[in-house]
Formats: sequence, structure tokens, C-alpha cells
Amino acid sequence: PSLFPVQSLTCCLLIFPQTTVIEYVKPSDLKKDMNETFREKFPHIKLTLSKIRSLKREMRVVGEDCGLQPVTIAMAFVYFEKLVLQGRLNKQNRKLVSAACILLAAKISSDLKKLEVKHLIDV
Repeated sequence: PSLFPVQSLTCCLLIFPQTTVIEYVKPSDLKKDMNETFREKFPHIKLTLSKIRSLKREMRVVGEDCGLQPVTIAMAFVYFEKLVLQGRLNKQNRKLVSAACILLAAKISSDLKKLEVKHLIDV
């Protein structure tokens, strides 16, 4: 058998069975590496990839708690990602912008009635 490293895994080639051994990486190291790679690809974005994912997770939870349909939550994600890619978000306005994206998506998709909009704003 021959061994050769490929980025973050080691492959072992055998004649008949083929096995891949993936080395253990601590989740914190993986998260740090992922954020660094994201920062290299998008230097103009002031938030880390893990923070963007966390905000989207919170948006989904709020949308589900308010009874929004998945298509409305997905529309809010699109608005949010467009603003992120334009570099409009920072640490001070990230939660406000994510809430505004949910509200805008809910209003555009006509998913809410007047009382439900009030409930969404209160949340």
C-alpha cells in the first residue's frame, strides 16, 4: 500500500479495498480555519462566516416561532445575504438588519395580517 497526504486527510490505497482515514480536527480549529478562508475570499465583509450562519439560524427560529412559511424565511435569507455581500453589515447593525429582512420578506410575501405583523415586531 502507498500513503499520500491530501489537504486535511490521508488516503491509503490498497489493492482491493479502499479506505480513507480522516484525521480528527478540533471544532474550534475547524471554525477558525473556515473563518480565515472566508475572510480571504471576502475581505470587504466585516463579519465572520460563523457569525453570519448564527444570525441566519436565529432568523429561522424567529420565523418559525411566528409561523412564517419556509419560502418567506428563505426570501429573508436572500435579502440578508445580498446585504452581507454588499458589505453593509457590521457588528452594530447586524441584528437590526436581520430583523428588517424577516419583516420585509413577510410583508412582501403577504404571509402576515395586521395583528401578526405587530406580533413579529414585538418579538
